[in-house]
Amino acid sequence: MRTDALKTDDIGVFLRLLMPANSLAVETALQTGLRVSDVLSLRSDKLRQRMTVREQKTGKSRRVYISADLLHRLQRQAGSVYVFPNTLDPFRHRCRQTVWKDVKRAAKALRVDYNAAPHSCRKSYAVDLYRREGFAAVQKALQHDNPATTMIYLASAVLS
Repeated sequence: MRTDALKTDDIGVFLRLLMPANSLAVETALQTGLRVSDVLSLRSDKLRQRMTVREQKTGKSRRVYISADLLHRLQRQAGSVYVFPNTLDPFRHRCRQTVWKDVKRAAKALRVDYNAAPHSCRKSYAVDLYRREGFAAVQKALQHDNPATTMIYLASAVLS
């Protein structure tokens, strides 16, 4: 089952329902459009307001920008190696399943009528960018080679 973009009205409450570190990871994904697995693997020593991230799924490099406020909050909670350290081993990063479980718990608490998951953040980023800058900007930002892939991300927003 495909995930849906988070509804704008739900995002604020949704972030408050998550555990603090997971909320920060979701907020980072919402602001950058990165997959949650890429957000969780950010290294503390490479954390900058403007940085290049190599996406794990595609191997493509991508330039992302983080607001000064978010950067400051990320730096405050960063571990010695990873920005989102594993609770049991500081030399590993938090696993994406931990965030997934928390997002699903929050979605259940909110009683949302759509499929919310961590990937919903990437879709929300795409929808927001589409409304501001158009289809071509979304395809470029998400580095989709095929326009049909980008359209899947935007289908619910464009059709509603």
